[in-house]
Amino acid sequence: MRTASVPIRLGLFQLLFAGLTAGGQGLAEMRVAIADNGWHSWRVAAHAGAGEWCCTRWSMGQPARTACDLDSRSDGINITHTEVYRAGEMQIYALLDKGKPIDLRTLSPRCAIRTDRAIKDLGPIATDISLDWLQAHVEPRSDISSYVLAAISVHEGTRSRDTLIRIARDGANIEDRMDAIQWLGVVRIGETTDVIRQLVFEKGNGEIQEQAIHALSQLPPDEAARELIAVIEKPDLDMEIRRMALFSLANTDSDLVISYISGLLAVD
Repeated sequence: MRTASVPIRLGLFQLLFAGLTAGGQGLAEMRVAIADNGWHSWRVAAHAGAGEWCCTRWSMGQPARTACDLDSRSDGINITHTEVYRAGEMQIYALLDKGKPIDLRTLSPRCAIRTDRAIKDLGPIATDISLDWLQAHVEPRSDISSYVLAAISVHEGTRSRDTLIRIARDGANIEDRMDAIQWLGVVRIGETTDVIRQLVFEKGNGEIQEQAIHALSQLPPDEAARELIAVIEKPDLDMEIRRMALFSLANTDSDLVISYISGLLAVD
């Protein structure tokens, strides 16, 4: 089992939710009115590597499952990858205040939630329609931008991946770029290793390089070790970037790490 703990960091208008599937059969169109205020929720088909996103609190050194409090940002999301659980859908929760999105959460549908506000359940929504709405709220940068990018990352298909890659490479805001790299690492690293590697070796922005190194560390341990060692052994990279790669390597659970570090220590 692999887990990752991630800190928790749409007046009246109409959205056309086209392509809503009914039991996986056929397509339909429906117009949904979203009120100015309160929580709205919908389900989307999830990327196979998304894992299970639920809230946890630590008890006696172990993570304990707890209901996610939508009225608080203090809960941490624990992302679990197991052979038992495969994400088929994810649940998106969006909070509006006078027509403005002020909070957004992404959770697995079977995870318990609590809130003092009513939640309007919109049911299953087609991937492209959900992504249309989310992408409209990535920029300009706001308090929920990282939440929006997290939600985009879990959608099935290549569009969500390509959206994050575009922002990671060319986003106008460095924090958006770093968040996009983070979610590529957490959810889509298996598809985007080449892109992340390019960002590591793209000189001129140490923050982007360091975030890309962290994303590489999300690979399976042996793959992560090989990628990080390649960074460490790149002599024309800034020493601080190589040091960050060494730090990430030391925290990678692979026999390759012991062998490599032992070799470094044995050098006269």
